[in-house]
Amino acid sequence: MTNMLRTLTADPQVSETTVQYLGSLITPTDAFYIRNHFDIPVVEEVNWRLRVEGETAIELSLADVKALPAREYVATLECAGNSRSFLSRPADGVQFTHGGVSTAIWRGVRLRDVLDLAAAPAGAVEVWMQGLDEGVEDGRHMAYERCLPLDKAFHDDTLLAYEMNGEPLSAAHGAPLRCIAPGWYGMASVKWLRRIAFLSQPFTGFFQHDRYRFERPNKGDYQEPLDRMRLKSLILTPGSDARLHAGKHVIEGVAWAGECAVKRVCLSLDGGATWQITELTSDAKPYTWTQWRLACDLPAGEHTLLACAVDDAGDQQRLEEDWNYRGYANSMARPVRVVAE
Repeated sequence: MTNMLRTLTADPQVSETTVQYLGSLITPTDAFYIRNHFDIPVVEEVNWRLRVEGETAIELSLADVKALPAREYVATLECAGNSRSFLSRPADGVQFTHGGVSTAIWRGVRLRDVLDLAAAPAGAVEVWMQGLDEGVEDGRHMAYERCLPLDKAFHDDTLLAYEMNGEPLSAAHGAPLRCIAPGWYGMASVKWLRRIAFLSQPFTGFFQHDRYRFERPNKGDYQEPLDRMRLKSLILTPGSDARLHAGKHVIEGVAWAGECAVKRVCLSLDGGATWQITELTSDAKPYTWTQWRLACDLPAGEHTLLACAVDDAGDQQRLEEDWNYRGYANSMARPVRVVAE
């Protein structure tokens, strides 16, 4: 463990961002959360090639990719299992607290520009991506593979990124090339890319069909796929169970809304009985979190703080838990209890 990352599992490496870095508009690369399913692959950049299969099959070096028009933006990535440990009943998976989310400046090329080089065949319905990371999962040897529907794959903001925070991607974050599917949970942003292809039928690989789907009680065989990040806010200061002086305080946090932008964040000091609108202290944009704050008075006694975000599409953050067997997408507003003395 460092003061920037908290290790949850060592093999494969899974680490979450520590709370002091969740308030930064841009997360330092060394503090950016890591969620791996297999060991980090060893890649020799000079020999690395990306194979893209469409009407024609092509292979691109990193220099070929970088020769295409560059695009850069800020995007928040969140692990689908973030906040899993706070569910009312245990759920399968790595027990993230709130640190499975981070924000970086990503630079790369549009995925669509690479796909156009190979040309989409008639009847294509999805774009499949395979990483160099592989190992044994569920008793089977496999690589990490995911698909995007055509509208997301060809969206102007879906990137193949080769830089993060102004520097080349690190090995831990997918070097030399990874996908960034902004506004979607992190499992869609495949790292260590080696192959991309068009598919004429929906992909049914392990990490598309057996994982990253909502399995809920009393839903039978129906499993809703997981894709877009849910609206969410976090109270960062004060921390839970803090003992404070009675009087004036500033409550601070962050909120994000996936493909939408945060419109407002409301804060309750009494467990949801009454609400106050906070001040957004950074720009509210799609894909990335925004900071918020509220100056308030906390009289002596116990207080239950609760933050609830609303996005520019009119959706409101959940106040009730959406429990599922794998604990995905826990976006419920979480109470923070403090005592003022």
